[in-house]
Amino acid sequence: MKQPKKKSVERFPGLSLKEEERQALAAMRAGRKRLSIRRWRRIRILELLDKGWTMQDTADAAGTFPREVRRVGRRYLQRGLEAALSEDPRPKPPKKFDARSEAAVVALACSPPPPGRSRWSVVLLAKEVARQGIVASVGKETVRRVLTISTQPTGARSAEQCPIRTQKVCQVDDVLATEWAYVPHFYYNFYVYQYATSTVASTSLARVVRDRAHPAAQEVIARSFGKHKTVYKCL
Repeated sequence: MKQPKKKSVERFPGLSLKEEERQALAAMRAGRKRLSIRRWRRIRILELLDKGWTMQDTADAAGTFPREVRRVGRRYLQRGLEAALSEDPRPKPPKKFDARSEAAVVALACSPPPPGRSRWSVVLLAKEVARQGIVASVGKETVRRVLTISTQPTGARSAEQCPIRTQKVCQVDDVLATEWAYVPHFYYNFYVYQYATSTVASTSLARVVRDRAHPAAQEVIARSFGKHKTVYKCL
């Protein structure tokens, strides 16, 4: 018969909080400021390790794993209380495009489309960019952002020759053009209807005030902007 696995009784050596740190942790838990689940968990880990709990028992009580308990304890010993409670800095991925590769993408978008196509789409551009080795791999959204924010990169055609340069945006695929229709809340509780009616009503009211088409419009303008003569003259 297989024996049940015994719990680890390993303790974290050398961790002992100072009295002011214990008070600070207790104040954080009892305070009105809302704590994230990660920060609350780290507070409990430090408190339980300070009481001499094993790493496995601490992990079970805090709802985590022993490896996180060990990581929080090490951060406290190496860098102090605030470092133990905060996130480790996460490395930022390197930029996929530099100035030269961005220029190459825009120049490609301004070139004639492939045979059988009337125009470039972001999907086609992404595939062609990878095929030509401009970058190893790229998604359609990244290509779209490059075409949107790029302004007169080196090697691209002039605005007269390149419609994408004039519009500062790539042509959108037919499938993506109707993607908005799949947003669920657009169909809840007359969502679009409320926007449409409020826009129409606001426009109509603004036109009445602007043209003074209603007897009360003059009085409303006088009361609202009477003290601001410059604005009143503009109206």
